[in-house]
Amino acid sequence: MKNMKIDWFIVSLVAVLAAGLTLPVSGGGAHVVSWISTAAVVLLFLLNGLRMSPAEVWGGLRNWKVQGLILVTGYVFFPALVLLVTTAAHGALNPDLAAGLVFLSTLPTTVQTCVIYTVEAGGNGAAALTAATISNLLALVLSPLLVLLLLGSHVSMGTGTVVKIVLQILLPFAVGQVLRPWLGAWAARHAAKLKYVDRTSILTIVFSAVSAATVAGVWGTASLGALLLVLGLVALILATVSLITVMASRGSGLPVADRTTVLFCGSQKSLTTGLPIAGALFPAGGLVIVPLMIYHVVQLIVGAVAVRRIAA
Repeated sequence: MKNMKIDWFIVSLVAVLAAGLTLPVSGGGAHVVSWISTAAVVLLFLLNGLRMSPAEVWGGLRNWKVQGLILVTGYVFFPALVLLVTTAAHGALNPDLAAGLVFLSTLPTTVQTCVIYTVEAGGNGAAALTAATISNLLALVLSPLLVLLLLGSHVSMGTGTVVKIVLQILLPFAVGQVLRPWLGAWAARHAAKLKYVDRTSILTIVFSAVSAATVAGVWGTASLGALLLVLGLVALILATVSLITVMASRGSGLPVADRTTVLFCGSQKSLTTGLPIAGALFPAGGLVIVPLMIYHVVQLIVGAVAVRRIAA
């Protein structure tokens, strides 16, 4: 514990949450923040498009057993487990928080963290990079469809929502892919600096969502006990998924490096991709994004501890 470093992004995330709760913006200021948040989403996916190499994806697909386990865990087992948990907690769990847990289960693995943790723990970094890329590419279409299938009554999925997803997420990503031959090398050279652009974009999106929910009075519908229940369920879900990925990858006869890859890529969920999709699918926002933010913090802390134990 003495050697654990402070993750300033988590500190910043907590600070932004507090600001959105105590210093929300309304009226004209809210429109400005909303516009900035939309610009942040576009920038985020433009940069993702610049970074993701189709050649690396096709090369990594050869390791089909690892990729298959990660995709099945993230898009089949994870939603099934969460549906089981939310059904068991029915009546004790706020409906919007329950919907948020289900939404969380439909999201891809993290864009960068799963790769970083895999490499630091001695896993297969190339396979992790491929898994993160494939998972997030599929999520642009698959996550909204899964949400519609599992949460039809909670979702605003009209023509406007589809147009919003296309204009704010798919189109910027496609533009980034088109610009890769000219700007891809530049993005690779400045990866460390662009990481801060990513994180600033995420913090902007979080503040906009939390501030709008505060102005709308959403937070009054959830008690401290309900939030603590979500925290407990999130910890249970993460522990169960991690255990299943370890058992499945070991049972498949994968080497240790690949098992480490499946563990981190299969158990993590992306805040980066999730928040923009949530903004398109849940215009009212509010409590639906809370489980995702809680899961993000928990997976970072648990992952940091796991990396040290595996590497040792």
